[in-house]
Amino acid sequence: MKTVLITGGAGFIGFAATKFLLKKGYQIRCFDLAEQISRNEKKLKALQSNENLEIVPGSILDKTAVRCALKGCNIVLHLAAMLGVKKTEQNRLACMEVNVTGTENILSAAISHDVNKFIFASSSEVYGEPNNNPISEEDDTKGKSVYAVSKIAGEELVKGYHQL
Repeated sequence: MKTVLITGGAGFIGFAATKFLLKKGYQIRCFDLAEQISRNEKKLKALQSNENLEIVPGSILDKTAVRCALKGCNIVLHLAAMLGVKKTEQNRLACMEVNVTGTENILSAAISHDVNKFIFASSSEVYGEPNNNPISEEDDTKGKSVYAVSKIAGEELVKGYHQL
């Protein structure tokens, strides 16, 4: 059975992915901040009866917690990020640390654990004001916010680790 680590698994998209992948028969390890897990406790409790779900509190900035959470996983769905225009603009260094350093921590641990597949959730924010609609992944990136720049950096880290 494939085991998927979902970082940010208690968030809005992470919860939907957790629910979907559990229905598909995957073993899910939901990794998120303790406060995010607590905030969404009611929704997560509804899924906890599924024996294929493991909820693991932790931060992507904690290398030890990341390595422990990744043990035995075949796939990583990396959704964890600092979000919110106001929050990220008021906390620029924290945004870069979570979104760039956190992504590098996950990538490094994934290499160490021989993870088969790594899926990174970026953002349409990386395109800034789009030249074309709809946006294509081939369009130039030109992020205008610290959040967008952190997601571009995450994309480049993924490409770099892929070269390894």
